[in-house]
Amino acid sequence: MKEMELKPNQPDENYNNYHKRKYAYKPNIISKSEYYPEINKIWVSDITYIRVRKEHYYLTMIIDLYSRKVIGHQLAKTLGASELIDLMKATYQTRNQPNELIFHSDQGKQYTAKAFMSYLKQNKITQSFSKKGCSYDNSVAESFFASIKKEEIYRHIYNSYDHLRICIDDYVIFYNEKRPHASLRYSTSTEYEFTST
Repeated sequence: MKEMELKPNQPDENYNNYHKRKYAYKPNIISKSEYYPEINKIWVSDITYIRVRKEHYYLTMIIDLYSRKVIGHQLAKTLGASELIDLMKATYQTRNQPNELIFHSDQGKQYTAKAFMSYLKQNKITQSFSKKGCSYDNSVAESFFASIKKEEIYRHIYNSYDHLRICIDDYVIFYNEKRPHASLRYSTSTEYEFTST
């Protein structure tokens, strides 16, 4: 390469420092433990896409880490911070605006949008992030998506957005009220919450 005066393609000298700065304010603050002592202390969230014919729709869910219960979900035709804020507002009201709440997610642009982060800050909700590219840091959310895809989505053909939405709503009810979880001593999420209150 010296003889031919070729130079290797290398990242800019500031590349690593830039990434350290960019993600420095996004710590993962939730415990690695599988045991969480109270309802409404840690919520986790994630987004996946579902294809229907030639269209892509986006499913966002929020799970209470204590009971593994899906406490909020939304199927949307677009993927933006406004849809996430609407879902968070509705879930926060439904769960009676809990205090000292931690909200954990990946570092997607919806979760790091100024409007969403501002909403959490206004309500004194602490934000926690998975490390970039590390799905294990949000394993409960990933597990839910694996379940809904294997047990519902991959087993059916949907004709429309409305058809998909109704089926997802039905599956969430099944997941919360009828599907036992080994991590909850084979109780359902709803039973586990009920017996703990």
